[in-house]
Amino acid sequence: MAEGDVESQQGFPLALASLGVLPHIISFLATGEGNLSSFRTEISTPDGWERFHSRYRATLPPTMAAQGLVLSTTVVFLTTSTPVPFVSYTDPKVYGALSFAFALSLAGLVFQFTFFAMSGRPAIRETGLTGSQAKMLTYLVCLRLPYIVFLFSLLFLTTGFLLSWPRTFTYLIAFVLFCGTGITFHGIFLRFNNWFAVIMSVFLVLMLFAYLLVVSLVPLDWS
Repeated sequence: MAEGDVESQQGFPLALASLGVLPHIISFLATGEGNLSSFRTEISTPDGWERFHSRYRATLPPTMAAQGLVLSTTVVFLTTSTPVPFVSYTDPKVYGALSFAFALSLAGLVFQFTFFAMSGRPAIRETGLTGSQAKMLTYLVCLRLPYIVFLFSLLFLTTGFLLSWPRTFTYLIAFVLFCGTGITFHGIFLRFNNWFAVIMSVFLVLMLFAYLLVVSLVPLDWS
């Protein structure tokens, strides 16, 4: 890789360095790394770009298998009755969350088969992406799209399962999610340098998003 290309790549994460935890979340979703500087260091080596794509191709089949498990589990929840009377899979908000998970699982499998078929082709050269941070981010997000769709389908499946429990438990879930997300955003300008903080931040924010989306589309019965 040319010296100018390396410098352009180094500018990619540094532009986000002042945003605290946000670049770590973006990095986790876009590259699978907890730190954008790690990704920058990897692709700065002569064969780093090829190794990055090789790692992607190696992790895609397990993701496809996991997505299939989410799809089959969602189908079971949607088509069977609950084993205990105080849990309801047919509640509108639960059914809505499970339907989201089902649709995302189908879309995820389509994306994954498509990207798996494309993964054998020569990787796009990084020299065509180093001139623009937007191009690099767009390419990385598209490359990670199967994983992102899988993550959201799993979140909606989890949300639907949790919402199927009694109302008191549902309120407790909302309280924990709001508190956890508040703590995350309270420390948004802090440096999260460990995997646990990054993963918990991503989980809490996306879980709250899934919960609020389901509740807003299918309001809770307060009577």
